[in-house]
Order: sequence, then structure tokens, then C-alpha cells
Amino acid sequence: MNHRQLFIFSELSRLSCGNAILILLVEANMKGNNAREGPSASHSSIGNVDEPTESVAALSENFGKLAMQKAQEAQEEETIRGQIALAVGNESAALLELRHTVDKGYGLFAAKDIKRGTCIFKEAPLVLITQEASDNPETVLNISQQVSKLPQGQRRAYRLLHTEVDYIDPAAVRIIRNVLARNINHVDTNAIVQRKIDDLAIFKTNCVQAGMGGQYGCAIFLTYSRLNHSCSPNAHHAYNEREGLEMLHAVRTITYGEEITVSYINLLRTSSQRAAELQQWGFACACECCKGSGAPASKARRRRMFDIDQAIAFDECANPLMRAFPQPKYTLPQHITGKLAWVEELVMLCAEEGLVVDQMNTYHELSKRYLQLGKLDHAFEIAIKELELQLVCYGNDYKPENDAAIWIAELQGQFDQRREAAALAAERILYEERSKAEKAAYQEGKKAWAANKKVNKKAKRAIKTAAEKSGLTMEDAEALLAGIDTEKLAIVAEKLKGENDTEKVKSIIAELSSDIFVDNDFYELFSPMPPIDPTLQQQNEELLLRASLNPHYRATQITSYPFQYASTVTPITPADHPSLMSPSTQSHLFQSSHDLSSTFESPSLRESSPAIRVIGLNHGNRGRQNVMGSGIGEKFQCEDCLKHGNVKMYNRTANCGPSRCRKHQKKFMKDLDAQMTPIYELDESIASYEGARQSKFPSLKALVYEGPGLDDWQMFVDQGGYWTYRFIQAANVPYTEADPFMPIDDMNNDDKAMHLHLIKQQETYNHKPHEETSKAIYTTRSVTSSLRILFQAILNFHRGGEALYPIGGANGGYGDEKRLKMSARLTEIEGILRKDKRVLMDVIEGRGVLAFAAHPVAYQARKQSNKTCNDRKKRKFDKAELYDEEHKQGTEDAKTPAPRRGKRSGRRAKALLMDPPEISSEGLVALEEGVEGEEQSEDPFKDFAEHVGLN
Repeated sequence: MNHRQLFIFSELSRLSCGNAILILLVEANMKGNNAREGPSASHSSIGNVDEPTESVAALSENFGKLAMQKAQEAQEEETIRGQIALAVGNESAALLELRHTVDKGYGLFAAKDIKRGTCIFKEAPLVLITQEASDNPETVLNISQQVSKLPQGQRRAYRLLHTEVDYIDPAAVRIIRNVLARNINHVDTNAIVQRKIDDLAIFKTNCVQAGMGGQYGCAIFLTYSRLNHSCSPNAHHAYNEREGLEMLHAVRTITYGEEITVSYINLLRTSSQRAAELQQWGFACACECCKGSGAPASKARRRRMFDIDQAIAFDECANPLMRAFPQPKYTLPQHITGKLAWVEELVMLCAEEGLVVDQMNTYHELSKRYLQLGKLDHAFEIAIKELELQLVCYGNDYKPENDAAIWIAELQGQFDQRREAAALAAERILYEERSKAEKAAYQEGKKAWAANKKVNKKAKRAIKTAAEKSGLTMEDAEALLAGIDTEKLAIVAEKLKGENDTEKVKSIIAELSSDIFVDNDFYELFSPMPPIDPTLQQQNEELLLRASLNPHYRATQITSYPFQYASTVTPITPADHPSLMSPSTQSHLFQSSHDLSSTFESPSLRESSPAIRVIGLNHGNRGRQNVMGSGIGEKFQCEDCLKHGNVKMYNRTANCGPSRCRKHQKKFMKDLDAQMTPIYELDESIASYEGARQSKFPSLKALVYEGPGLDDWQMFVDQGGYWTYRFIQAANVPYTEADPFMPIDDMNNDDKAMHLHLIKQQETYNHKPHEETSKAIYTTRSVTSSLRILFQAILNFHRGGEALYPIGGANGGYGDEKRLKMSARLTEIEGILRKDKRVLMDVIEGRGVLAFAAHPVAYQARKQSNKTCNDRKKRKFDKAELYDEEHKQGTEDAKTPAPRRGKRSGRRAKALLMDPPEISSEGLVALEEGVEGEEQSEDPFKDFAEHVGLN
């Protein structure tokens, strides 16, 4: 790649803009080193200096001699063509045609059209010396030795090259003669000396620098030496030091028959400067730029290009010696924008003159100027253009000194740095805005907290006073207050407001104290049941005590409890309705044909059912804790506070987690909620249940609900939908001990029926969840177990018993309003099941979740639940309410005491106060036809048996 040079005509000094190297050419003639970056003209050139001209008479007299000379020239031309083919290969030789011209001697022409960027040839050197091509005797002998070692054909082709050197140092000739005289006896040394001098003259005339500035020496290339000069060349050469080959590339498209030319000199010079420099090769250039019709305009452009080039070179020159020379006629403007304009002008002029190499170098200069101006994107764009021209001039196999690819990589690095800095700045701004918003929210929340505190303080005072009236000690009253949720304070205070009857106060306090809260997202809600024998009450209490995993928690999960004593409540099968199940299926499902409780007593069901195994999930605050003997009010340290060095002791309240203070428990629940994102949305285009049945998962898109507080028939999944997949897979295929999620083809109908409605997800339940995915697992458990229990309840109902079932939730421990709302909700779903036997069949076959979500009635209820949760999400401060309150709509209903059916006490009192609306069996629709008002079939299970093939 050419360096930009500071031209001083008097002494012809050159400056490298990159390295600031001073090169003084003291002599303009050929006494010194005349190795150049381009070859000489082959034989003769336009306007050869002092070339004698023969007369016509002399040619006529020597006609015979001329004929012999023509034959010799033809032979020489054939020799040159053959050696060129050997030097560059047949493929490259096919692109070249050697011609002899009248004014320039031999030259190379295009034998066919050559596209821009084509590598015309690669050639190894004939002769290569690592020192300068001088008259030094060692250089002369070195060149002569290399020439003498060449094969005869190459040696002959070498000596056919043009010679223009007419002066050799006489001292060097004498030294050579003396050396030969000492080593060679009885031989005419004059002829040998002359041959060696001729070899040196050929070398000095045709040698080309190998590498930038002759870094690898000087060399003779046979094919390349036949290229003539042009001030507007169509090809560019470069020495590939890695391969040791001289390359030639077409810088523009060369048409058939057009001469292939290169430049011997720096082209950013005026016409007079170029002519003076070309005199050392003994010819005057007559190219289109110098002698053509466009020469005047070209000369003006070249003059301006020279001025800009010298101004840039002087501006970049850091060598004080060079700056001591007279300054150029013009200098660059001081401001960077002015310098940029000059460089852009030089790019335009190079393009107009067709100087591709100089345009490429100026692109690099322009890219640097843009970078100085701070326009990194423009600098990158110009560097891309530089790389495009570099590939044209050098191809892909060679990387010049100022490699555009390296420059682009540097710019890309600066791009990345700026991008990172911008990202950091944006993040800093976002952090400041978020901090500002959090501070504002904190102040707002603080005000709201202060206002709520004042209200709660009054409510606590009223409750405490009422508790003391009822006979509780001060310590028991304090413990009672500690176990009441913030939202429940107002409800309880409202109930006790103006109540002076001591018995009434005691009743309300007892009702509050006996509230049943459960662990791991389940709680109980019993349908109306006749009074149980007092002897069984003690058994019930013992069962509850055994079901509790931790004596400090009253929260227990006993969803199997109603079924344990179902036979003592109502008969399973009326006498006139015998079962039509096959004996094998009936014996497997029901150990006794009249006792459903035996099913739940069986070890196989107890081991596989999560509801009966009573597994604690340790999620959230593990359900609400009992007032007495449950840890409420005790001192503990928060594990999250300890991570930050806070060793403060907290008083445990109902809103604390098992090992977190109230503040960090809120944050934990908030983060958990944020990670639960839906993978499907409700497909509102499904207007009927029949359409839902015909659609296939996952096109139904009706599984997922985002937000806390899910019901039994809703699904809650974590990111990626892993547990949704596990649930759907387990709910639709039979269970096997070897692989719980792979069906067995040879299963009989009885086994299939048993597997379809007793789903065993043993692997799923035994999976130890991560905190972030635990909520999805719990709700999946709630859905599957609730579907199974709901089916058993419906089965029991249609066989003459009561529809006994528990209600599952997502947060554990709900108040009165939640129980009442859930009771009505599940009753509504139960009505849907009774009205359409297809829904029941889907529940039996494990498709209940899809059916409920797609059913219009269930969708409306779910939509209302979504609205409630979204309203709660708008609250900014007290996140505990977000998880304690499930349905705000039920608050007003809960304020109205439910009618009491009888005096009850103990653990079931609360449940019996919130009985769901009664559903008369007379108004129910039979399974067979699904039309309201029809009588029930003789056996409601007949359709089911036929459906699953139990004949």
C-alpha cells in the first residue's frame, strides 16, 4: 500500500506519513539505486531518448539482414510466450497475449474480458537479491550467479528484457575484471565482464521492489516485467511475502484486446513531476491522461490532488527535519471539518481519475478524520468502502500494511465500548427513576400505613376490650390479636361493635378462636352432615392430631377425612340401585360394595394419593398458625435479614413466613408471583362446550390463569409450562408403576377405567421443587386431587349419597368470605357437571380442567376472579393483603352471619355455618339426556359403564 509522500522537487525527498521516514534521492540519474515499485517499459517507449533512426535507403540495402532479424524476433517472441506460460501457469496465461508494438516494444494485452478484482496472475521471481540493486561488485556477482543458474529457456528470456541503463560505475567494472582475472586463466575476461555488466543493467532496468519499500529486497519477474506504464492503470501489483509471489489484480474491468498496464511511480503528482520521474526509464508517457483529449482537465485535477496530498502529508508529519523544508503551497484548514472536506474532495478526484489504489488509501484517511470528528458510524461506513476496494486490489489472500479489516475491528471495538457506556448510562437513569418512584411510593405507603394503623389500633382496642369482657386474660387477648389478619380486624371489630351481651361476645371470640386453617394450600369445607355420634368426635380429634406433621401448627390437610366416615353419614348405594361395574373394577376401587371409605383405607391409594399422605409443602407462610401453642408471638430471627447483617428479633405473627419476617415474606411472595407467567391464553372464540370438546390441546388455550388465588378447576404454571405438560400428560394416560406416564396397550377395560379416574402422579409429587416453581406444583396437586375427589363426590351423590368434597385453594387459610364464595363456586361447577353428562365423562377421563375452562359459565366466573386479582394488584404497599384476600366481593356477604342449623362446637362449627346453597335432587338433571327437569335414570352410572366399556 502506497505511503503518502511529501514531495520537494529540488531534492526529491519522500516522507512516509505512517513512519515519517526521510529518504533523500541525491541523484536523479541511474548512478544510484533505481529499483522502483513498477517495472520499466519492455523494449522502447514513447519518445525514446536519443534513439537513432535508420534511413529507408539503409533498410533497403540490408533487406536480407532485416529478414533474418524478423525471424529471430519471432523466435524470441515464441521463447517469451513459452516462459510466461511456465511462470504463471496455463490458466493465467490464457488471459494474456504478448504483442510487439511500434512505440512501446513488447506489452501484455487481454486475451479475453477480465472482470474487476480478478487475480490475473501470480508469479515467482527469476532473480531475487536482498540488498539494493547497486553497482556494488558483490551485487553484480550475486546477480550474475543467479542468472547463470537459471534453466536455458529462463536465462534466454531474462536476457531478452529491455536495457535502459547506459552508465555503470567504472570502479566497479575494474574490481570485477580483477576478480575474474585471478580466478580464470587463459580466458577472454572482457566478454565475461561485459556479460555480467549486461545482466546487472537488465536487473536495474526491470527490477521491482519486493514488499513495501523493498522490505524483502528487489526481484525480476519475467511476466510482470513485460507490463508497460500508464498514469491511469487498469491493474495493480503487490508482493505476497507469505507465498513469495508477485500478484497482479485488475482494478477495473479490462476488455478484450485492451493493454494491461500498471504504474511505475506515485500518481498523486503533477504531469511535469511524473514526466521527470519517468525519464530514468528513458521514455515519455503518452497515456490518455498525459496526451489524450481529456489531458487538460486531468492535469488540473492532478494538480489539485497533489496540493491536497502534500497538505495532508505535511499535517501528519511529525519529523522536525522534514517540517524544516519549505512548506507546501497549500496547508489543511485548522478546523477538523475543513480537513474533512479536503479529504472528501481528494476521494472524489481519485474516483474521477480512476485511481483505485489512491482512492482506497484516501478512504482510510477519511475514516480517521470522521473518527476524530466523533462520527463513528460514518467512519465505519467509509472503512467498509475501503475494505471493498482492498479486496479488488489485493484479493482475499493478501493483507496490506494498513489492513482495512483490522481498522474495521478497531472501530467495532469502539462501537461496543460506546454501546456499553450507553447501556450503563441508561441503566443509571433507570435506576435513578426507579429509586425516585420507590421513594415516592414509600412516602405514599407510609401515609397509608399510618392511616391504617390508626384504624387498626381502634379495632384492636375494641377487640381487646371485648375479649377481656368475655373473660380472657390479658395475655390470651394479646395472643388472639396477634393471630388476626389486618383485614379481619375491621370485620371482627364490626361484629363486636356495640355488643354488650357477654355471651354473644364469648360466642364471637370462640368462633374466631376455633377457625380452622390448613397447610399447603388446602382447607376443609364440609357439606351439611347429620350429627356424628359423640363417640366418633373423639376419633375425629385424634385423626386431626395424627394428620398434623408439626404440633406447633394446627394447619392440617385432611381431604380424605369426609370419606373416612362416609358410610356413617349416608349409604353409598341405595338398595334399589345396585352397581353395574364389573366385579374386578368394583373390588379394586371399592373394597366393599356399600362402603366408599374402604377405598380410602386401602394402602395402595393411601401411598399414592398426596391428599391422603398428608405431605407438607412448606410454601409461603405454611398456612395460618393457631393462636394457642402454635408459635404466634414467639421471638425469631429472619433468615433474609441475617444475610444483610440484621440480627433483630421479630415477634411472629400470622403474616410471617416460617423463617422470614413480614417484610421479606411480602417480597418473597411478590417475586414468586412475578415469575408465574401464562403460556396460553383463553380462546374466547370457543362459545360452546361442544366446540371445546372438539378442539385439541394446546389449541384450546384455556389452561392458564396469571395471579394468585387459583380455584380447583384452574391451572397455574411456571415459565416454560413444564408442570402443565406433566399434568396434562399424567391426566390423559394410564399410570403404570414402571413408567407413570406411559400407557400399556394390553390393559383391559377395568384397569383403564381405574387408571383414568384415579390419577397417580407419584413422580410429580415426589419431585423436590425449587422455591420459584413450587407454587405451580402445589396448584397442580390441588387441581388433580380436587378433580379426583370431586369425581368421587359426584359419584357418591348419584349413587344416593351426599356430595361431600373439600375445597382447594392456592394460598391456604381463608376467612369466612372466601369459604362462602368457594362454596357457591364449586356448587355452580357441580351443577354444570350434573346438567351435562359429557362434562362428567371428561372429569372421569381426566379432561376436567379443559372442560371447566372452556365452559361459558366457568369462564364468566373465572373472568370475574381475574378482575378481582387485577384490582388487588394495583395496591402498592401492603402486599400481605394480596395473598391473604382472595375475593373482595365476598366481604360484604361474610359480614352477614350465616343461619345456624344447630348448636355446634369444635372444629366443624365454622364449616357448618357456611353451608353452600342447597341443591334439591328433584331439580337436578339426569346424566342420561342432559335436559333439565327429567327424572334420573335407574342407574346414573350406566352411561359411564358403557362409555368406558364396562359391560
